[in-house]
Amino acid sequence: MASDEELREALRKTAVMYAPDSSVLAQIKSVNEKECTCVLVDDDGQEFFNVRLRPVTGKNKSFLQIPKAGSFVLAVRVEDSGDWMVVACDEVEKVQLIVGNSEIIVTEDDILMNGGKLGGLIKISELTAKLNELVQIYNTHTHAGNGVTTTMLASLFNKGDYEDETVKH
Repeated sequence: MASDEELREALRKTAVMYAPDSSVLAQIKSVNEKECTCVLVDDDGQEFFNVRLRPVTGKNKSFLQIPKAGSFVLAVRVEDSGDWMVVACDEVEKVQLIVGNSEIIVTEDDILMNGGKLGGLIKISELTAKLNELVQIYNTHTHAGNGVTTTMLASLFNKGDYEDETVKH
């Protein structure tokens, strides 16, 4: 007579033989960014079509990672369906994060925040140095002919007065 543990192990082995895989490590063949899907190819050459890049389909957006073609990903089966979803990427082409009205898109070359409408971020130390050069010139200039210096002096800039420390680059 088999022990409870032996029966459990035999049942587990039988389930593994006949149940569908719950995860797969596969390579990205192609990506459809508009549909938020991709095609995967596993080690045996089996293709998995319409693999989700987001867990929930529809128009709502939150977090999306676009895997790089040719890279490896881990995909899991969505509940008991035939649908699959990418849960981890070896390499990403792009990452998109949307929270309410805020959006950040990160690629190899760019970090784009809220569509980039306000232009690039400033280099705060360089800007402060340049502004302080102008203050020094203003404070020390004289008027030609009479040698009179400026009586109203401008203060030096302090980046702490205008730097938003919640966003850094």
